Amino acid sequence: MINKTYLVLFIMLFFKANILLGQQSICLGAIKYYDVDADENLGNGTLGSTYSWSVLETSFVGSITKSTASGNKIQIDWKTTAVGTYSLFVKEVNASGCTAEKKLLVTITNLIVNIQNQYVCLNETNQWVNSVVFNTNLDEKQFTFKWYKNNVLLPNTSSFLTVNELGKYKVAVSNNQTACNAESNEAIVFEVPKIQTNVTVNNDFQDIQQIVIQATGGMPPYSYSIDGGNYQLNNIFTVNRDGVYEISVKDLSDCNNTNVKAYVLKYPKYFTPNGDGYNDTWYIEFPSSITTFKTSIFDRFGKLIHQLNTKEDSWSGTYNGNNLPATDYWFVTDYIDNYNNKRQFKAHFSLKR
Repeated sequence: MINKTYLVLFIMLFFKANILLGQQSICLGAIKYYDVDADENLGNGTLGSTYSWSVLETSFVGSITKSTASGNKIQIDWKTTAVGTYSLFVKEVNASGCTAEKKLLVTITNLIVNIQNQYVCLNETNQWVNSVVFNTNLDEKQFTFKWYKNNVLLPNTSSFLTVNELGKYKVAVSNNQTACNAESNEAIVFEVPKIQTNVTVNNDFQDIQQIVIQATGGMPPYSYSIDGGNYQLNNIFTVNRDGVYEISVKDLSDCNNTNVKAYVLKYPKYFTPNGDGYNDTWYIEFPSSITTFKTSIFDRFGKLIHQLNTKEDSWSGTYNGNNLPATDYWFVTDYIDNYNNKRQFKAHFSLKR
């Protein structure tokens, strides 16, 4: 017959043990030790009792190992059990076959810290034009921080780091409550090289021409704008007027913009030397950057009529002081373009009276 006093005490233990015993936070992959009734029977639990442990959730993939014969002490290797909250149960069966259970909620957390590479743009005097800050976005009351540059510990212990030197940076973070530790990836602060451009104009002197910009350096991809217009990813602009075009190029950093000029050449298809002050002479308007050129004008039989050698030169439609008839005339222009290439172009135009 079961002793009534013992039964009452066991029933009290049973109800007391079924009360939720709080919550434990541990780190992902932790190995932890758990026990009940450790103050009894030299640490082996209640005399005559056996203990069995289990984790209710099927997503538990760790292992449970007994540390005592009765099982009142165990080791749990949580291994790769996913982040979340788990119910750890221990069931005690005493010598009389009566049972009691205790439950502990265990929350697995994972401390992950990532910082991203940062770039630096320099101005003409090699000063940084953008600020560089690494930020963990973690609460400084809950975590502690150690920052490193090139594996050398820095004095900064805040959740963010303002950087003023190039190098490799990382941060080690500890959770003050769970003791979980994490070390970030190594992030590089690097200088963005200045954008270099090369501009070519296809189809000189044609009605429709193309400006092509080739960019290197910086942080691709690049985007392009012509004469202050909207930026586009296409590096080709189709134009139909002569003159100077301003091309702007920017990269992903958006703090390394550069400008370059493109020169589009055309020639007058006709002129009317009638003395009205409008379109009375014929000439090719070269941009100021082109200083070496020569334009020779011929009649239909190939006779040299006139030669233009400076920007001030023009042809008024005369030869040896006499007006030439209204007809087509041919020209050949030789010049050195803005890219130091020798170029030649041949075409004809009309003299109208």
